[in-house]
Amino acid sequence: FEEIWLGQMVLLLTPTPDLYKQPTERFKILKFWPLLQPYKGLLFEVVLASLILSALGLAMPIFVQVIVDEVLVHDSPTLLNLMLLGMAVVVVFNLLVGWLRGYLIAHISVKLDMRMFTLFFRHLLSLPLAFFRTRKTGDILARFGENAKIRQVMTESFIATMLDLLMIFVYIVVMFAYNVQLTLALLCFIPLYIVLMLVSRPILRRLSNQAFLTNAEQESDLVESVVGIGTVKA
Repeated sequence: FEEIWLGQMVLLLTPTPDLYKQPTERFKILKFWPLLQPYKGLLFEVVLASLILSALGLAMPIFVQVIVDEVLVHDSPTLLNLMLLGMAVVVVFNLLVGWLRGYLIAHISVKLDMRMFTLFFRHLLSLPLAFFRTRKTGDILARFGENAKIRQVMTESFIATMLDLLMIFVYIVVMFAYNVQLTLALLCFIPLYIVLMLVSRPILRRLSNQAFLTNAEQESDLVESVVGIGTVKA
């Protein structure tokens, strides 16, 4: 090196692990609230339908309890027929409410997909050319697929989580009314579940990121192979 060096200044840099560290931003559902505001009425109907379905889920065990404790003990065919009729009505109503809830979620999902795709594509076109030179095609296309996951979190997972938390308290109150000892025994497992969730969360997040990067790499290779099929066939 010294033999061919002409005396000009040379700057040598050694990369450190900090070079590969990228700041990560936590996913915040409230950041996407402006996208959901036009559908507040439909979301309220989805929440109401979900609450009805959760309440109907309590009806079947109560019916079974009445049949076992009252019908079988007192040998009452009339009460049995009444209970069976009530169970049939609950099942039919459950199916109707479930169908309506699914229809509303599908309607909101289609509207959100169109709006998110438009906003994402508009933002993509506003980026400088240097961005596209440093990104693979599959990486960019994979971002479009991530919009569907974000939409699913906003329309299904988030609502389901909130309702599950609400129904947990309802079920605990009902269980306390039936048997305090069994309810306390069940509550002892909640700390173990919380610890398991906290331990597995970073692992699942890392695996999810690795799966996304692998999928983007595969999609990029596929797209580039199809685009450059002339070179591949040559």
